[in-house]
Amino acid sequence: MGNEMTRWKIIEEGLRGITLPPLTRPALGPNDDPTEELVRWGATMYAYSSIAHLRKILAGLVVLADVGNTPTADVVCRHVFEWAASACYVEHNLMQYVSDRNWKLSFQLFLQLDGGNRWLRNHGHKYDAVPMQREAPQPLPVSTLVAAYEKYQVHQYGEGDAKDAYGFLSEHSHPNGGCFLQYRELSGWQVRFIDPPPSDPRFIDRPLLEWLVFIHGLLGLAKEDTVLPKVLAILTKAVRPAQTEPTT
Repeated sequence: MGNEMTRWKIIEEGLRGITLPPLTRPALGPNDDPTEELVRWGATMYAYSSIAHLRKILAGLVVLADVGNTPTADVVCRHVFEWAASACYVEHNLMQYVSDRNWKLSFQLFLQLDGGNRWLRNHGHKYDAVPMQREAPQPLPVSTLVAAYEKYQVHQYGEGDAKDAYGFLSEHSHPNGGCFLQYRELSGWQVRFIDPPPSDPRFIDRPLLEWLVFIHGLLGLAKEDTVLPKVLAILTKAVRPAQTEPTT
């Protein structure tokens, strides 16, 4: 097993061991202006919810990778990639809003990311959704999130591959020729149908580590001190395999 899968299992096991404490919303009415306390509650709510979701997704992804089911793993990898891009977008924008003490924009960002639901807006009226549900915010386009993630990578490392990597995973997640190629083996005019060769999850070793960095940053902005040190411990342990790789 390569270092990438070792990191995946370290992260999945570490997230599974986190107990997320309950959160109590600050006592503000719907017409009250957002406060710093409310924004920090919202940031913590987003981070906790992301941890609760991603650790379940990772548990399934580790199983898929262990049995060599690459086609299904690629689809799940795309989902993990989107959440890394989301956390990047939230942390970058929230950091700026908090620095400016703009609590209104900060909380609007939380509401859009936490409550955005295109299906309820477009179809909720057919399924007895209450008016409040049908007025859910419009979610941010995934393209906006991925673009923000690529911009972060360029700023941090001088280059970015978020759009390329997401495009590859998307080609393997949609009904098109990108999915078919891995099942075909050409021999002259003959096409043989084969099982795809197993591989480690693709293109998300870096996004997963950076997702942890973004979640750590959000918990820091929220001044949360219960889960934050556990996330830092997971991140520290997860990067150790890379530190022990032989140099060439």
